[in-house]
Amino acid sequence: MTKVEFAEKLKKNEIFFNLDSNDMEMVVEAGFSVMNRELERLLKENIPYSSNQPCLRIDYLHIEKDGSVYEVIYGADMVKKSHESKSKLPLTYMVGFTDKMLAAVATDLKQIEPLEIFHTFVKSYQNQSDDEYIDMPMEEIATLLDKGSCEKYGIFAFIGSIVINMPDYNDKPYTSEEIQVKIKDYQGSALLTAPNINSETILHANAFMDNLINRSARATSKSIAEIGMMKEQAISYGIKAASSKVMEIQIQSSPLSNMAGMF
Repeated sequence: MTKVEFAEKLKKNEIFFNLDSNDMEMVVEAGFSVMNRELERLLKENIPYSSNQPCLRIDYLHIEKDGSVYEVIYGADMVKKSHESKSKLPLTYMVGFTDKMLAAVATDLKQIEPLEIFHTFVKSYQNQSDDEYIDMPMEEIATLLDKGSCEKYGIFAFIGSIVINMPDYNDKPYTSEEIQVKIKDYQGSALLTAPNINSETILHANAFMDNLINRSARATSKSIAEIGMMKEQAISYGIKAASSKVMEIQIQSSPLSNMAGMF
């Protein structure tokens, strides 16, 4: 809402009818300022991702050894730091496959780096039952995570990583449904074209990461749908601030105000 639109909204309320132009300008400025601050606070509080800022990180580790293919996927929900504690789902994941068979899954409620969650991943791997034990080359995985390469005889290994930004959802008006489609398309395209990343494996791992890849699209879409209510709340705060300013002006212009120092 522009300042002119806010002023027009105020003029519909009888409390603002008898103000002269100078007083009205002060009242509008006071209310408009409060409205904008409240809206900024609400948006920061309720929208978990910022436009053009990272929202998803995916690392892909690939190791071929002794005729088997080992794949490890690290996924991080890069929600704003102020929203970390609000998440009901883990923010960091590590999923391991041996020849497409699930070997281990590790999660953490906070945003942590690959080497940090790898310790939890190792414990998950070690807790496999003897009957369903699936082997993974943990030493080589650790080396690949730590150094970015693993040069050993008989082993082919590489690692790919991508950080995907939240697309700009402020460049034009979008419905919540349009926002969700835009984000999903943007992220999907980024994953499909990222070097050294097997998108098929990433999508397979997504089922074990609480649908991490689509999470930012759903959460942002939900927040966008609630922006109308946030704006109404901010306008209400602005009108109250403008009304308080009117009362302040009336008190200051009252003859009794000049007598205040006499008592």
